[in-house]
Amino acid sequence: MNKLIRSLCVAVPATLITAIATAEKPTAENWWQAVGGYDGSWAVSLDGADAPALLSTTEWVAPFERMQWRFAEAPGQPMVFETGGCWWNAETGRIEAGGFQVGVDGDLAYRGYIEDVDPASRTVVWKWKTTNLDGSTRSEITMTDTFGDDVIDRAFETTSGSPFPIKTARLDAVNAFQKAMPQAAQMVGSWTRSFTNDAGEDVTVMVDVAWGPGQHTLDATIHRKVDDAEPTLRGKRTWMLDRRSGDVWCMNNFRNGMRMTAKPKISKTGKATVIQCDWSGRNANGDDVTFSTEETITGDEWTNQWMNFTFEGVKPPNATGEPSEMTTLKRVAG
Repeated sequence: MNKLIRSLCVAVPATLITAIATAEKPTAENWWQAVGGYDGSWAVSLDGADAPALLSTTEWVAPFERMQWRFAEAPGQPMVFETGGCWWNAETGRIEAGGFQVGVDGDLAYRGYIEDVDPASRTVVWKWKTTNLDGSTRSEITMTDTFGDDVIDRAFETTSGSPFPIKTARLDAVNAFQKAMPQAAQMVGSWTRSFTNDAGEDVTVMVDVAWGPGQHTLDATIHRKVDDAEPTLRGKRTWMLDRRSGDVWCMNNFRNGMRMTAKPKISKTGKATVIQCDWSGRNANGDDVTFSTEETITGDEWTNQWMNFTFEGVKPPNATGEPSEMTTLKRVAG
């Protein structure tokens, strides 16, 4: 039975560590940040072994909505394979998951959920229940993941039922995001823009771009400072890889409640990286919103233009149809 039950070691994708900036539990609005940045391919070794026992791949079924995973034995290991997925359950208000395993020792099903997320210690705690195909409970397990760069250390504790035979697992990542978006490294750093608004106030926009854990996503926070006031958060942006299509996607969460997604078109012109996005989503009132952006990164300058705004499919009455004034961020660190 050890050969089959060990497959639960990768039943949860190694994506389940949060990019949320506080210790609060994931919500319906940001749960994808707890899972979205860590999809990928993983080699899994068990109980301190040097050679991997399992190979796993996790990917989005629909970006920012639902994930699935699959795995199989590593070369030379006993046969085992599985498919499963995770999602946001609005009724329970938590991230839940489930799947099914097939192996040489028999079959089993499992269900689980995230109990706790701690960004400070980079840990995620899961509660799992495994069952036989007749519905009888096999084990209840607490699983704790501790995330490092390109690695996850996993520990198991059986809380009831048959003892779980695996004590620890190590998941080593294969980074596909950087292959799909090699320009990501050019964007990492701190960027600022200063100007005087129509009210005569001095305004500074601050954009901080950093790798997510394991460098499998790129995460940005945007703050705005007026005169001597404390900076306020204006929005967050995440770039991630949709492994099913091989496309990079981007999510913008604005402080005003607007949430937009786009599939960036990235090109290189000389030394400049050009990023074109056609954004779509909803504002805080539930209106359908679309617009386009063109960003150009050249060395330590990052320019941006917005254009083609529509609300509910209609151009706003005050829209000129011309692109916005180009704004320029300057790199100050990174």
